[in-house]
Amino acid sequence: MEINAISISSKTAPVEIRQLFAFSGDEQADFYKKAFSDVKISQCVILSTCNRCEIYFDGAFSTVRAMEKLFCDFKNVSIQNAKKYINVFTGESAINHLLKVACGIDSVVLGEDEILRQIKDSYQCAHSFGAVGFEFNTIFKMAIMSAKKIKTLTGLSKTPVSVGTLTANEVFKFPKENKNVLIIGITGKIGTITAKNILSRQGITLNGTSRFHNAANSPVFTGLNVNIRPFSERYSLINSADIIISATSSPHYTITKDEFLKNVRLKKPRLFIDLSVPPDIDSDINSVDMCRLFDIDYFKKLSEENNLIKRKEARSAESYIDGFKDNIIKELYYHDIVKSLPELNKAVNEKGLNRLFYSLRKLSDKEETEAVYRWIKLYLEEYKK
Repeated sequence: MEINAISISSKTAPVEIRQLFAFSGDEQADFYKKAFSDVKISQCVILSTCNRCEIYFDGAFSTVRAMEKLFCDFKNVSIQNAKKYINVFTGESAINHLLKVACGIDSVVLGEDEILRQIKDSYQCAHSFGAVGFEFNTIFKMAIMSAKKIKTLTGLSKTPVSVGTLTANEVFKFPKENKNVLIIGITGKIGTITAKNILSRQGITLNGTSRFHNAANSPVFTGLNVNIRPFSERYSLINSADIIISATSSPHYTITKDEFLKNVRLKKPRLFIDLSVPPDIDSDINSVDMCRLFDIDYFKKLSEENNLIKRKEARSAESYIDGFKDNIIKELYYHDIVKSLPELNKAVNEKGLNRLFYSLRKLSDKEETEAVYRWIKLYLEEYKK
């Protein structure tokens, strides 16, 4: 297989090195032109994300060193300094690597789905530049389809590990069809991620508090149905809330048992989720009737348990990869065979079928002869039906 890949990823390089090799859209267009003219390849796909930059390209092994040099020269990085960060994959191992990346088992977060979208976008971008032909069309389309099947077969994407996703799941499990959720510190990083995860479902009324003036006008929440109020109004919002999430960086308690009992009149089941470090919800809230509190340690433990499940699923995914890789290679061979049929048909007509099989005996080894034998037997059985 004349396919190669050079890779710089979070597994081989720190972020300051990966940033040096990141590609913008305009840079990709320029790089494709240089790769075709300078390295003399005919197909190429650039995958550039925050955690990796990979270049897949066709050509004999001799093109790999030329592509490494072009990659480093294009980014104004010394190839001597870059070599220790670059992984090289060729032939079947390049297809195998692409499948692992597409499945998310080569990612920092095992089984992540985002990388599959990024591969699809990268392939489509390369296609728009005329940088792919039949072989890479086949490889990338089948790799994307295979990754989706593997994720379904293993459940690799169904086990959440991020705190934002785990928190959203606890919200969704709360035993009430329409839920009123309050996020204290909604404009912070964790609060924003949590809000977006929660709003992925219907039946959620989301309120948030912020200490910042005009936080409600933040472009982060454009298009999202979120009501953001001043931090000082948190207890009045808790009165109607079913789930209260604290995601602040405050050094003080945002909710205490005494203030809760003083200000909250409506008695009903409530779930409190404290994502702050240090904790900022009074743990005595747990002793209030119909109230339950989960802190960050609960989610860390749950994340660790889920990571163990993910690793098991990742091993299961790896067991499927060889089969899907073989299917891709078989499809490529089949295409070449089909292209050879007119010439093969002409040779058989001129030399006869017997000559073809005498040639097979002379040129093939035991395993190849056995494979042809099984194919002929199966074909004749099918023919007789």
